[in-house]
Amino acid sequence: MRPLAFRLFAKSIDDLRHQYGLPRLRDFRKCYTAGDACAYLDCPELMPLPNIPKRHFFLGPLTW
Repeated sequence: MRPLAFRLFAKSIDDLRHQYGLPRLRDFRKCYTAGDACAYLDCPELMPLPNIPKRHFFLGPLTW
């Protein structure tokens, strides 16, 4: 059941990826972690991370 559920949860994201010519990932865990950047929802002063990669950045706190 688990592989079927993972594929079902990924379907909407896979459909969107397919529209833009990207391959289907067929697993929601891969959909949630496939990306080009990583945003941290914290202040760098609260969570110092030395030597983070170029595509990682801090958004700051979201107060809404």
